Amino acid sequence: MEKPVTRYCCNNQLWLVILVSFVFCFVLFCFDYSALTGTQERVSVSVSNYEDSISTHKSKSLQLPENVNETSIGPMKSDYLREDNVQQKSVKDSCLGRYIFIHRLPSQFNQELIENCESINRGTEHNICPYLVNSALGHEVENSQGILLNKSWYSTNQFLLEVIFHFRMKKYKCLTNDSSLASAIYVPFYAGLDVSRYLWGFKTSVRDQSGYDLVKWLVEKPEWKKMLGRDHFLVAGRLLGILEGKLIMSLIGVASLDEKTNKTILFSFAGAPRPDLLGSVRGKIIEECIASNNFCKLLECDYGINGAINCDNPVNVMRLFQNSVFCLQPPGDSYTRRSMFDSILAGCIPVFFHPGTAYAQYKWHLPKNYSKYSVYIPVRDAKDWKAGIKTLLKIPEDRVLALREEIIKLIPRIIYADPSSRMGTTEDAFDLAVKGILDRIERVRRITREGRILVLVLRMGMITSILFLGMLEKLEQNLIHYCIGSSSNR
Repeated sequence: MEKPVTRYCCNNQLWLVILVSFVFCFVLFCFDYSALTGTQERVSVSVSNYEDSISTHKSKSLQLPENVNETSIGPMKSDYLREDNVQQKSVKDSCLGRYIFIHRLPSQFNQELIENCESINRGTEHNICPYLVNSALGHEVENSQGILLNKSWYSTNQFLLEVIFHFRMKKYKCLTNDSSLASAIYVPFYAGLDVSRYLWGFKTSVRDQSGYDLVKWLVEKPEWKKMLGRDHFLVAGRLLGILEGKLIMSLIGVASLDEKTNKTILFSFAGAPRPDLLGSVRGKIIEECIASNNFCKLLECDYGINGAINCDNPVNVMRLFQNSVFCLQPPGDSYTRRSMFDSILAGCIPVFFHPGTAYAQYKWHLPKNYSKYSVYIPVRDAKDWKAGIKTLLKIPEDRVLALREEIIKLIPRIIYADPSSRMGTTEDAFDLAVKGILDRIERVRRITREGRILVLVLRMGMITSILFLGMLEKLEQNLIHYCIGSSSNR
């Protein structure tokens, strides 16, 4: 009788073990399922809240700050939001090596200059204030009579380049509030506007005081001390006394060009006589234009009553250049004049008489092979005139057409687009300038040593840039300036 009892007990124990195991597995399964659904709910809420926060940030950042030093920068733009974490990480990394930090300067270096714009002398007018509208692009050109595309051109003052650049920089997609992430540091000092107040009748010490004050401010900042300023850069809209740059001119706007425009004028020149430059090529060109009415058209820019109307109105200048096959570009007060860029925007082939006008500059914006977009007549003064502009008569028509096609391709590269517009993947002068300065600073970061003095003269399309690397003993500090400067006169 003992064996059946033992068998019965063993069977009960076996079933008990099976039952306990089943209950235990069931409890584990329920617990795991509950945790899984709870995690999904938490992840869903987290992503939803993150999207809401990004959306809120976007709506705030679209409001342009009234103070030029205020910049709305968020940790991540809404355009970068992705559902996949791997894609999200990849998009974030797209700014590596391109982050730029903007110094928040005291208002005396920029904001106050704009607020007191009536004290700034443009050179041809007494009041620069009307040109500060539309992010310093100026008012839209009206009554263009079909010469310019409607609502695409602005009456822009070339001396406001630094303000235009600052507005564009505030919309740069790779800005950062963390200077340790920055590959370059932008100093929004309106040096050209500042010096414009003291061009005539002031001592050098008065003219340069703001520059010295800026240096004192910068050297106390940790961003400067990190690399002694080798990663800093600034933009200037006028030639500064301390810079060894070249004077240039710039016309900023968006052009419309018809490739089939009928060119009725062989060559033209827009400019003013320079009685103080006796024996210059400029004077010889004006004489030849007056003498050859059938081939050359002259637009005088003497800035008298009539001259100001002729040349300050972009419609008059563009009408002339659009109807000209060649636009003569001799050196004036400087090697490069605004007229050079006007001619390219109008599809007119620029004719240069000195390599310093374009070929030794603007390497970030213009082709290295200058013969693809221009004609070069090596004349340095009137004594070397010889054949002169008769050379233009010998250029075959097929080369003329090829030159014009290349010029049309250059137009986006020499304009500063409206900050509110979108150009897709097309790069304008600002994009190329930023890319150029980032590449240059990266190379400098690798090759320079402290205490070494190296001066590199670069050209940034419509900007002349000068990099001072090393130790400037005159300031008794290890100061390095990255200066992007431009100025101009017709």
